[in-house]
Amino acid sequence: MSLSKTRSRFLQRLQNRKHRERKECFVVEGVRAASAALEAGADIHFAVTSPRLETLDQNNRLMTRFADGGFETTSVDEKDFATLTNTVTPQGVLLVCTKPAMTLDSLLADNEETGSGILIADAIQDPANLASMIRTSAAFGLDGLVVLEGTVDPWNAKVVRGSAGGCFRIKIVSTTTKECLDWAQNSSVILLTAEVGGRDIAASRFPVPWALVVGNEGAGIRPEFRDAAHASVGVPICYEAESLNVGVAAAILCYEMTRWNRQ
Repeated sequence: MSLSKTRSRFLQRLQNRKHRERKECFVVEGVRAASAALEAGADIHFAVTSPRLETLDQNNRLMTRFADGGFETTSVDEKDFATLTNTVTPQGVLLVCTKPAMTLDSLLADNEETGSGILIADAIQDPANLASMIRTSAAFGLDGLVVLEGTVDPWNAKVVRGSAGGCFRIKIVSTTTKECLDWAQNSSVILLTAEVGGRDIAASRFPVPWALVVGNEGAGIRPEFRDAAHASVGVPICYEAESLNVGVAAAILCYEMTRWNRQ
């Protein structure tokens, strides 16, 4: 069976952020991400596979779930599959899913008094860093991740793949700085910023719900958030080290800030 030209063009266009936003769809590549999408009950439009998938151990289970999923699956040869993905070594499976519709208010809708917290990505540009932040949010049971303008698209195929299924386990909200600040100021959220020289996170404790802003890899956090924040927090490091990678810093901070919830 061959993929129609319409679907082939549609998939190729989904590599562009503007097209993903306009169609409210994104591509999921790889066995782990596809399995996570199925487990989360994602709205899947269709799937495309190649013979490569048949060589993987997870093949039978995944194909069985595809058959029960209620969506069309098309198998193409490796050459055609390669034109549909930007992965160097594709695993022979991709899905087209609908982007979840989330709002800032939905982050606190269920558990404002007992939630864990929220991570805010302020102009994070590296897909690997944003993927790490999504994985961190899912691993520590955060209420969600807020993505501000200037940040790489959380539904970029590299981010989705790098999040190891985390993007299907947490709420992800894309919004503007102004909308985020208005929401924080009109809710019960304790707004915090992650900065070098901030209060030692290991010696700090903040009530939930809190929202932690992690800034751009080079420029750091926008001044608007510094002005509005209740406090800044950080991870003490040796003087010889200028700073931590933003993904690493976010993971350490979130671990410490959710530690009280686990005790």
